[in-house]
Amino acid sequence: DESDKEDDDDESVGSDNDVEVDPSQLQNLLLEDGVESDEDIVLEHHEGADAALAKLIKLRQDARKAGRQARERAERNTQLRNTILLDSFIVCVGRQKEAILHSRLVCGMLIPILQTRRKLEKSLSSDASMGKRSLPGSAEKRALMEKVTSTMKKLFKLKTFSENKDSLNAESSELVKQILLEAGQATTTEQSKCCSGALSSMLKMNPNCDKEATISALFNEMVTEWSTSRSTKLRTSLLEDLVMQQPSPSQRLLTKPLCDSTANARSAFIKCEAFNLLGTLAVKASGSDDGEELPIKDYVEDLAEVILIMLKNEEMQKPKRMKEILKTTDKIIACCIKLQVNEPVILPRLNEISTTLKEIGEGSDSTNLQQSCSSLVDKVQELFAKQEEVQNTEPTPQSSVKKKKGKSAKKKKKNRK
Repeated sequence: DESDKEDDDDESVGSDNDVEVDPSQLQNLLLEDGVESDEDIVLEHHEGADAALAKLIKLRQDARKAGRQARERAERNTQLRNTILLDSFIVCVGRQKEAILHSRLVCGMLIPILQTRRKLEKSLSSDASMGKRSLPGSAEKRALMEKVTSTMKKLFKLKTFSENKDSLNAESSELVKQILLEAGQATTTEQSKCCSGALSSMLKMNPNCDKEATISALFNEMVTEWSTSRSTKLRTSLLEDLVMQQPSPSQRLLTKPLCDSTANARSAFIKCEAFNLLGTLAVKASGSDDGEELPIKDYVEDLAEVILIMLKNEEMQKPKRMKEILKTTDKIIACCIKLQVNEPVILPRLNEISTTLKEIGEGSDSTNLQQSCSSLVDKVQELFAKQEEVQNTEPTPQSSVKKKKGKSAKKKKKNRK
């Protein structure tokens, strides 16, 4: 009985201590247990995770970099092998007595070779600016660029081509446009020389292209950009090399644009450079072989006008610049005398040039400048006398008609007999 009473007492006590909880509020009670506010929640930071993540990122970057370098190395090795094969082929072609290399094939190689060299040069310049000149990749690039350059120069020296020289007329203008575009992107003198060599090679393969209006327009735009644009990358060496390598086409393509540049160039220095190039053209024309076509004869009147403009230009009155102007003037006058130019139209200009030279000599304190002016005056007077003699000996239209009538009368008498 007593045990039954104890059990009843325990049940009554247990029933009094039991608390009923709503199941929907049980989760909220568990979450809120022991937490007073959100500010009391502090997340622990594991520093080891940062190091592991950074190490993983670096491993992936190194893997990508190694893969890229391996691809570049394989590409350079392929380019080097192809360049060596091309170089050997060009050497073999140069040894042949007969032409076995097509002109169209050479034209197809010019632009890719120029582009390859420009990209290699740009990559080497980037490596040097970042202090990576001693890396193995840079040495490989430099070796490849030197091989490409030597191969290109051998290609330019080929003198014989098997294809008809008139067959490239339709393609020459586009080729010149692409070469000039490469020349405009050249950042070094060496790349500019390669572009001038490509132009020279193209003119040599197709000597009639300098007579085309489209080609003349492209060269005119090139000279105008070189002389007037301050942001241009075209170099004077491009024009100098072209004049030295292909003097006859250069006379037709460059004389008139250079004459315009002496008046419209952006600075006195560029005007002097243009005038000096005209002097180089005159020297090359003076040393040409007898019977060779000399297009510079068609621009004698323009040259006389340019000489007068340069002598009267106020920017050129400094002794140092005037000395260069007189030297170039001497070259042009000597060329006109040697080529026996017969252009009586320039008589007024020659007379004015002679008067201007006398004024410059009398107004200068330099003995050398006075002597140069005096010597030039004598040469101008010699050319003036020859042009005046040509003008006096030219038959008038009436005399030519009389001669024709006399000949026809003699023929009639013979027929009667």
